[in-house]
Amino acid sequence: MSFQEDFNMTDQQIEKNKNLNKIVTEDATGQKRNYVHIHPQNSYAHEKRKFQECWKLRQEGKEFVTEARFKDRDLRADIYVLDTDTIIEIESTSYELEERKKEYPENTEFILLEDKLP
Repeated sequence: MSFQEDFNMTDQQIEKNKNLNKIVTEDATGQKRNYVHIHPQNSYAHEKRKFQECWKLRQEGKEFVTEARFKDRDLRADIYVLDTDTIIEIESTSYELEERKKEYPENTEFILLEDKLP
């Protein structure tokens, strides 16, 4: 039997676990799945939008980690979606957004706080 069969894991669950291994999980924050971590340096509006995005992801059945720190990059993601290997970054100003685009990989979705939810 394979590992997948032994643990009755779906391909999707295996992919999520692979993506989870890309982030630091041994630090003080615990990096729990589907748990919204509040970062004290962010504004109330930023944290509220992060919660709203996470709520949408859970309604879609997706798993995420907030304030995720990556092992191979010096960056922290507001939200890292394990199902799609996507980073979601929330920015306050268009200037900050343009600066962040230079630092983050292609699989990043940027949200400007001024943008309304669909």
